[in-house]
Amino acid sequence: MRNMMSQTNKIQTAENKLAKEEKNKKKLEEKTEKLNADLKTNQDQLSNLKNNSEKNNNSDSQKDIENSEKKIAKSEEKLNDAKTKLESSSKKIEDFKKQIETSKAEKEELTKKQEEEKKVKEAEKEKKQKEKEEKEQQKKSTKS
Repeated sequence: MRNMMSQTNKIQTAENKLAKEEKNKKKLEEKTEKLNADLKTNQDQLSNLKNNSEKNNNSDSQKDIENSEKKIAKSEEKLNDAKTKLESSSKKIEDFKKQIETSKAEKEELTKKQEEEKKVKEAEKEKKQKEKEEKEQQKKSTKS
């Protein structure tokens, strides 16, 4: 019985962790989308700066282009980091699902085992009861 409670707690804990990780994954997906949009914006800005520098031949444009390139590098770094975390979160979710599945299977096996043990005990109890009744019958028969 204690094992059954342990399995139930194990399943509940894993389900709670799964729900928490799924929320985390959703946040990471949103963050990744935002970072992707920011990167695209930065790349568009860089493209515009390069086009304008060709037309205007301005010395400040070169600094702006360099700053924009640094900004893109940082954006790419943040995006890659977010993608890595997202991948990790997905793996955790799969692991929690497997853990839950395994724990449920173990609980089912434990339940079956306990039911079988209960049947065996009941059968033994009935057998003892019958033997007791037979002995009492024999005693009554012998006395008569």
